[in-house]
Amino acid sequence: MFGNASYIFDDVCVDLQTCRVFKSGNDLRLEPKALDVLVFLIEHRGRVIEKDELLGAVWKEAFVSENAMTRVIAQLRKALGDDPRQARYIKTVQTRGYLFVADVETRATAPALAAPRNGDSRLHVESLAVLPLENLSGDAAQEYFADAMTDELITELAKVSRLRVISRTSAMRYKGVRKPLPEIARELNVEAIIEGSAWRAGRRVRITAQLIHAATDSHLWAESYERDLRDVIALQREVARTIAREVQITLTPQERARLTVAEAVNPDACDAYFKGVYHFQQGRDHLPASLALIKKSFAYFERALKLDPDYAQAHAGLANAYRWLAAFGVPALYPQAKAAARRAIELDEQLAEAHAVLGYILFKRDWDFTGAEREFHRALELAPHSIYHHGYALLLSALGRHDEAIAEINLAERGDPRSLTVKVNAGILHICARRPERALERLRETVELEPQVSLGHWALGWAYSACGDHERAIQVLQEAIRLAGSGVFSVANLAHTLARAGRINEARHQLTKLLEMADHSYVAPYSLAVIYAGLNEREQAFAALERARAEHDDLMTFLKVDPRLDSLRADARFARLQRRVGLA
Repeated sequence: MFGNASYIFDDVCVDLQTCRVFKSGNDLRLEPKALDVLVFLIEHRGRVIEKDELLGAVWKEAFVSENAMTRVIAQLRKALGDDPRQARYIKTVQTRGYLFVADVETRATAPALAAPRNGDSRLHVESLAVLPLENLSGDAAQEYFADAMTDELITELAKVSRLRVISRTSAMRYKGVRKPLPEIARELNVEAIIEGSAWRAGRRVRITAQLIHAATDSHLWAESYERDLRDVIALQREVARTIAREVQITLTPQERARLTVAEAVNPDACDAYFKGVYHFQQGRDHLPASLALIKKSFAYFERALKLDPDYAQAHAGLANAYRWLAAFGVPALYPQAKAAARRAIELDEQLAEAHAVLGYILFKRDWDFTGAEREFHRALELAPHSIYHHGYALLLSALGRHDEAIAEINLAERGDPRSLTVKVNAGILHICARRPERALERLRETVELEPQVSLGHWALGWAYSACGDHERAIQVLQEAIRLAGSGVFSVANLAHTLARAGRINEARHQLTKLLEMADHSYVAPYSLAVIYAGLNEREQAFAALERARAEHDDLMTFLKVDPRLDSLRADARFARLQRRVGLA
């Protein structure tokens, strides 16, 4: 903080109490270094400030290039509407430095502009979102770094049990979006917003973060942190600790320890890891079309581990990438995913991501439901407000614990309100709980939000079918196939629904399509069993389910609750299958 005065020139007010700059009453939301430069120039107005003097005054804690200063001056001019060719405020003195030329009035801070003070107990905040950090490197190739730093900061804040932090999936939807912060906060149902920037030059890293109280659109706190890349984990945890303190959250001793201890990392390994995170997240956000990006992330995670074999986060990242690719058609990768997750836990038992990935593998591949629940519990103990509620909800549903499952998926949706995957699975859990009308209600809303994405139409078609409206289901599922350019799950659901509607020849045509697809890509035998069950061809259905059991098809985990298989449940073979899967 600079003090309690304000500097006024033309229609600009620099409020030193709240560290905010207003022009014509609008908050310019300057980054902290830009504010520092502006205040320094104002306080030394009337004389030329040499470049070295300005660098030493504002960036005294670390060496930076002159380019950083030039960038900040350009940002100030743009924000203030100042033309460098006819400067009204900041004049460039060639080869020397800068001169502030406007007349300035100093007055007491106007109460209307003053934000609540740091440390004020009235500012207790229990929910916030971290918006995508802006890439200020001036290099588009560094975009991965800003996104990865956003992801890691969200991960660190999710460790705080008393603070609900919006998941990355929802937060990243606001990348490049220009909306008033109160509006964003309403859409995400949070009290505060963190916005800022990330910058990297060589091995130097800087994060600038600002905390905004959404209801009043008031600036509560801002800080800039700069470190060597090898200390980036310590940097992320320091930012998270400071934010918790600023919003009046008391950390438990365990949380404080987790956010304090941080080992140094190999800088080149860290850079490779960040690139892996970036490509993985880009791929996961646009599945299934973007599986190639997830495959690309492997090379970066593996490079990080070649440089630093004990890099726990890189092992966890690799495990997650393997797990997603395994779930989307390459089940042979599950063993590699499991080994990488276990290695990550060996190196860092408090790595929530590794426990969640292991929980998912134990659930979907090993059918070790007790072990899976243990791992999900540990992940949620370490990161209470994370997306891991989503995986745990799927496990509970598969076990027939429907009320618990729906409670967990609701927590997942609260933490990730813009995630299409969470919304779709919330509807499917209601279908499996034999509450299709509720599923229909939720999935209609999902399709309205994302009308061009096939996933929502697939689930909505299933919901219509579960409600007995087969003709409407067929229309919606055909639209899902059109949007996806095929899609195994949509074709299976369409064939099943056509069979139930009595349109047998059309159902067999869809079945033939799937069998032809199986000649050149993986088609889960469970999906074939769903079609045979709809056609009431019991022998073929049980043969497909037996093959699914032998192959450890991960869809078999929903054998106990999937209503599409209800026509088979009276057969003694079905009970034997459930026992062999562990779902008796």
